Amino acid sequence: MTPFGPLHAHLPRLQALVAGDDALPTLPTAPIGSFGDDLALRGKARLRVRVVAKGTGGRLRLDFRDSDTASDADGFGLDEDDLRLASVLALAAALGTEPDRRWLDHLDVLHEAGSWVGGVAASDPGRRAFSLARAFDAVLGALAASWPGRVGAGSNTVGAVVELRADDDQLCEAIPGGEGATPSRSGRSGWTSPILGMVSTAAFVPWLSITQRSRERSGGGGARVGSDGVIRTYAVTRDVTALVGIDRVSNPPHGIDRAGPPRPSVAVRIDGSGSSEPVTPWTPFTLTAGSTLHIETAGGAGHGFGGYGDIEFDPSDWFGSKDD
Repeated sequence: MTPFGPLHAHLPRLQALVAGDDALPTLPTAPIGSFGDDLALRGKARLRVRVVAKGTGGRLRLDFRDSDTASDADGFGLDEDDLRLASVLALAAALGTEPDRRWLDHLDVLHEAGSWVGGVAASDPGRRAFSLARAFDAVLGALAASWPGRVGAGSNTVGAVVELRADDDQLCEAIPGGEGATPSRSGRSGWTSPILGMVSTAAFVPWLSITQRSRERSGGGGARVGSDGVIRTYAVTRDVTALVGIDRVSNPPHGIDRAGPPRPSVAVRIDGSGSSEPVTPWTPFTLTAGSTLHIETAGGAGHGFGGYGDIEFDPSDWFGSKDD
């Protein structure tokens, strides 16, 4: 069976983008801006995406050619349509508009044939979701460098995807993360991103109990704070095969103008005695009867320098005592 197969119908597609009736806003000139992000793989490996943005005369060039090759991508990847889709979604988010397929006529998207970004399709819907999310995040980061004061800080664009199976029962869920703060407001908690919002295929399952709450104070600090992620738990009364896709564990979203990152994502299984151990992402495991799968998604990063009242050090340590 394909991992996270039920997510397939909920993921965006380039062909589904519609053209609006209103005139497109003027595309601002984009001085050169670059940004690098990465996707955490199993073990300590990272899959890098790097984009350079530059635009003038109503066109925007997004150059992904310095991203990693597909040789060690572990099933992650974006074909050309998906790369263009992520780029349009990110451009719309940067401009504060609805995604519109007419932006495709204003974009030049460059990539290498052998790259995991634009050169190869993901092996399953879960990996496709995270691949889209990371390209989306990288484009926003590059546009934040080109348009300072306009684009928001980094988000946890897809919080986690979880699959539980036992006999004929199957649960597949997408869990939201948190949005990064923008120049005008704090981020939105439990954010339903344009890549993959909250999705659940759950019907009544007698062996499963689910709880969820906000992950308070998990967003990054700053003049405008990043939003909170969520805490979601799955308690089982029988042995279940589980698979968790999660990121932003060791690679948090970026803050802007000295603002901070959010608290990282967490995925652990807790047995009946209360002992816990980390879950290895993208690797099937058995969740035994009486145990709990505990997921904490990262929030969004902060935006803007909050001043001495909002940072952790005492300025007198740097500039001398106020009593001197």
